[in-house]
Amino acid sequence: MNYIDFTGTAYLGLPDNAAFMDLIYKGIEKYGINFGGSRLNNAVPEIYNSAEDFFAEKLFCDNSLIASSGTLTGVLLANYLKKNNFELYVSEDLHPALKCNFSSYSTFEDLEDLLPSLKDKEEKTLNAVLLNTINPVTLRTIDLGVLSKFHGIDNVIFVFDDSHGIGISGDNNWGIAEIVKEIGLKYIILSSLAKAFSLEGGILAGEKKIIENIKKTSLWGGASPPPPFYFYALVTGENIFKDQLQKLKRNINYFIDNLKNENDFKFLPDFPVILNIGKPVYDHLLEKRIKISAFRYPTKNDPLTERIVINANHSLNDLDLLLNSI
Repeated sequence: MNYIDFTGTAYLGLPDNAAFMDLIYKGIEKYGINFGGSRLNNAVPEIYNSAEDFFAEKLFCDNSLIASSGTLTGVLLANYLKKNNFELYVSEDLHPALKCNFSSYSTFEDLEDLLPSLKDKEEKTLNAVLLNTINPVTLRTIDLGVLSKFHGIDNVIFVFDDSHGIGISGDNNWGIAEIVKEIGLKYIILSSLAKAFSLEGGILAGEKKIIENIKKTSLWGGASPPPPFYFYALVTGENIFKDQLQKLKRNINYFIDNLKNENDFKFLPDFPVILNIGKPVYDHLLEKRIKISAFRYPTKNDPLTERIVINANHSLNDLDLLLNSI
């Protein structure tokens, strides 16, 4: 039985995109299906360094590193912050990987609440504020007006998990980095590549000193990177990403413009996740051969959430069928 699928995180629809798959095949022909060695190996494919330069440029950072997953980049950074005795301020909805090794930290719900205490910190203290740019479960985002108030506080570095922004948000489609750079904050960006880009791996970008320090650790050096062909496809596929993003935005706008019962749903401009805040619709839609996201995250004890996830490959007919069923 076939279903129209409104689940997942492949926002740009790349797993089914013929042009992108062609780049994947070309990457396999060039690099093979895997590189199982360390990045410290003398025979490591050059595409990894090229991709790290590519990410650093796109994210307006000095340097970047690739790891086997977004979760591992979080662990690598958490280890660095702990080892260097940063005082930590952690958003309540932060991904578990970024706080897994912290013995103590302060949590916050409203970023503005941190302003008074951070302004009063001694210049010698090292402070890190860790937060999501977009929470895909609750659709909570960062207030950029509040963020700009931190300009000039030099002993604070912001750590942004931009896994659900990179590839689909921001003026350059690379998430929050350009905005943060313009505000003038010190920052680190990390992201899974498994969302908009539909690839294995994670990236971490920031100051050269921080990235080089992490690359000296045994956890990074002892791990194999994702297959190299992914990064060939990524650094050569920019035109595909732009075309798919236009289709995605068309689909999002069409759905929102034609949604009749807006009060039952929560959504953000140009973001492909629509949160159901009304009565449950999963079973009803399943009977109509429409599948939406419905699960508990990040643990089985968390609340069940129903979400509609739109991607670039949905047709207007797909969207009409969904709109007429909710």
